[in-house]
Amino acid sequence: MPLLEIIFHSVVRMKLFTLDQQLIVRKAGSLAAKDRQAVATAVRKLLKSLA
Repeated sequence: MPLLEIIFHSVVRMKLFTLDQQLIVRKAGSLAAKDRQAVATAVRKLLKSLA
């Protein structure tokens, strides 16, 4: 595995919580469209299972 791939590879763990807007200092980055879709699908599945 190339070094850059190790440094920039990320994993999203499902943890749902609220955070006061005043605690947010800056935006760290953004997810690629494919990753945003995967997160949205996982959140919908999680919330559906809680209903």
